[in-house]
Amino acid sequence: MANPQYSDWSSDPVSTTHRSQSSAERIVWTDDDDDNQIDQKKTSFAWCWCLKCGIIGSLLAGIGLAIVLTFWLTSKTTAMETLIVTASSSSLPRSLSTSTSIATSSNAPSTTTLPSSSSSTAASTTTTTTIYCASTCTGSFNSSANTTTCSLYCDDGGSYYCRSTSTYCAGQYYDPAGFGFCNPASSRYTGSCNTTDYCCVYDNYYPDYYCLSKTYITNEVDDDFLERSVRRDESSIFARPAFEALNINDRHIDQMFIGIFILLLILKPIACVIIYDTTDDNAHGVRIAGNDQFIVYGMNLVMGFHINFAPFVPFPNCVYVNTSRDFYVYSLDVVFNNDNDTSDQLFTFVQISEQMSTQNIYFSIVTVNKSLCINGNMSTAIIRDTLILNGTHQEYMLLKVVPSQKYACVFADTFALMFDIVNNEIIELKDSYTFYSYPYPIIPHAIDVTDTYVIGVAYAISYINPNLAVVIAFLCELQPFRSINYTTIIDMNSFAQTAALATTYNIANQMSIAVNNERQMAVFGFPSTNSVLLLNINTTSTNTSQWNINIMRTDYGPPNSGFGQSVAWIDDKTVAILLYSINARSWSQSEVWTFAVDIPLQNPLSIFPNNQQILDFDFSITFFQMILWSNNLYLLVIYNFVILVPSQASGYQSIWYTDEDFYSTIFQSAPCPSGTYKNEAGYGVCTICPPQTKNPGNEPAIECSSCLSNSFCPLGSIDDVTLINYTSYIQTFAYPNSPDTNSYDDIIVQNVFTIGQSVRCLIIAPLFWTSLAIALCFIIWFIMTMGKVFNCQTIVRHRDNAKKILKNTDIVGEGERWIGGLSSFAIAVLFGFTFWFAADYHQ
Repeated sequence: MANPQYSDWSSDPVSTTHRSQSSAERIVWTDDDDDNQIDQKKTSFAWCWCLKCGIIGSLLAGIGLAIVLTFWLTSKTTAMETLIVTASSSSLPRSLSTSTSIATSSNAPSTTTLPSSSSSTAASTTTTTTIYCASTCTGSFNSSANTTTCSLYCDDGGSYYCRSTSTYCAGQYYDPAGFGFCNPASSRYTGSCNTTDYCCVYDNYYPDYYCLSKTYITNEVDDDFLERSVRRDESSIFARPAFEALNINDRHIDQMFIGIFILLLILKPIACVIIYDTTDDNAHGVRIAGNDQFIVYGMNLVMGFHINFAPFVPFPNCVYVNTSRDFYVYSLDVVFNNDNDTSDQLFTFVQISEQMSTQNIYFSIVTVNKSLCINGNMSTAIIRDTLILNGTHQEYMLLKVVPSQKYACVFADTFALMFDIVNNEIIELKDSYTFYSYPYPIIPHAIDVTDTYVIGVAYAISYINPNLAVVIAFLCELQPFRSINYTTIIDMNSFAQTAALATTYNIANQMSIAVNNERQMAVFGFPSTNSVLLLNINTTSTNTSQWNINIMRTDYGPPNSGFGQSVAWIDDKTVAILLYSINARSWSQSEVWTFAVDIPLQNPLSIFPNNQQILDFDFSITFFQMILWSNNLYLLVIYNFVILVPSQASGYQSIWYTDEDFYSTIFQSAPCPSGTYKNEAGYGVCTICPPQTKNPGNEPAIECSSCLSNSFCPLGSIDDVTLINYTSYIQTFAYPNSPDTNSYDDIIVQNVFTIGQSVRCLIIAPLFWTSLAIALCFIIWFIMTMGKVFNCQTIVRHRDNAKKILKNTDIVGEGERWIGGLSSFAIAVLFGFTFWFAADYHQ
């Protein structure tokens, strides 16, 4: 995660008195502020060095303590017959607690009683005996788990333990040495498994068919304790021979790992420091949401939220701030209030957060009372927090409320959650490996929901090359909450991301998806390749396992534009696409383009901003995210700011409004300007009246009125002008006589005395060869002149012969001077190559 960035807002994040300032003072760009930021960075630099020194010192101290503890434990080996281990509860708590509190901006955050961890103690003495897990496993491969010969079943509880419901090693721990993959249909198939020592077994921990040993390991250890233990990685199988070669037994290994465990406990709060960038509201999720009742924007910079209530006008708005509540909000969504009679003042939204001090994950239901918003500030909000996970940091957490407004779905790095908003309880909480049935990490980057399914896009670590990640689309059923399938939509041949970048947040990993349940289609934006994919969602079958996703079409936007940064449906036939970077525009670096979805996304129907819907900032801004509902456009932009462009009725459009709000701008309604009209509701602009129509602009125009048949009404007319008022002039003139030379002669004359740039033009240019002839003549003249000056008898004899020849060829001086012969030679070359050029051009 990026380092914190310094901002002038950080000096007084609670204050909202800035709204009395002008719009130009929203972001302070003075030289004094630059000096202040430099001073802050110097101070931060000093603190950074102090922190680094502290971390290094703590690391050295922890390593030394771990070594001392390890040697001390080794010295106690002869006296130690059993090892007492206390195990903590699983990372997914079976009992989750919920607290409800009325949080104010001045009070501490609501506390939630964490589930108490139960501990169990087990004394163990480990022996290994060769006992068959299955008496026989002969026969051909069978893809279904059964109790017959092949394809035995292990209900894996972790640590290579098969539960009592298994048909292979029931209630025992199998020996994992030498395992392989025995499904011929799998890309990981390593060979057949019908031998006297191995069986083909279906193991549901990482679902696949494995070639496993018939032998199992007898451990006289409490089963519950082992089931709660951490599952060892398969690579540990290959470490055992190395330990045996060094004469290190299991007890030494246990003591060594205890030392390492103690070291990790010491270093965890030091080394695992997570920096939360509260200045980047595009990071890790979506923190803007809205419906026809209200809009909300989660502001991690001030530890609060900004809210506006319908009807959406520049005022009023409310800000809730609670700096003592150290919750970093990843994503939020609004809940529609259907009880307008008794709770018309209450508004609810939900959010998924991570507590920055503990990395605990909380699902929160936030309810605000509109009547408590006084002078733009809200001091009280009812917040109900539910603990989801203990101390598990996430890079991405995405939240969406199901259209029925009863449930919310959360998809994160390590878990998938379905939450009952009405009853404030967890319905399903599954770890990602179990939910997706995929052996490598899947990091969701965008989701959308209907009442029956969830569609999402994610990076999935490739099983072919674990160092790379591919882009997949996954489909999940809501009832029951389970993953159905996933489809690779951008493979490694088209685009490959490194696993390190795919599993951490950065702007280059941006993805977006929006679903249209009526069309059974989804639009997926992938700005890394400037592409938008149209997906078909096949959910017609009653057998949900047959639901699937298919790619219908791929469209590409301008190069390096971030085409597809965010996508949304306007209606069943129109989509909006956000372009992150349009460098040709001085007023905005980003734009929203509207397209008809049934044809290739090449020519936009409209663009925001435009000459009617301007952005009156003193600097060019960038759009990060976009959401749309009921034709309202809600934008998250740079510098912790949001813009709402409300939908307007026919004949009206939304235009810029200069207000005093520090965090947001809401466009205001205005009639269509003269010469334009608008015949449908939406956030878009008015359209110019076509020729022979007009709009005087006296009232909102749903359509342009017709002009008189004998009037002059061009495009965008505000009134018609009668043609009788204009005098007609005849502007017909005879075409002048053609010149004596035709076009062929003109071309010859123009090109004889020019030399082109190409080799061919140089070869056929008469002037080029004439220049060479003149140069040769000059050389001959120079030699003959030097012969006369120095009176060389040999040269004089040849000079006299040359003079006779040149006088005979003299065309200019009619044979009187030998110099005329040289000139005649140059003229002959000029005319010769001119005729050649003319003949070549004529052909």
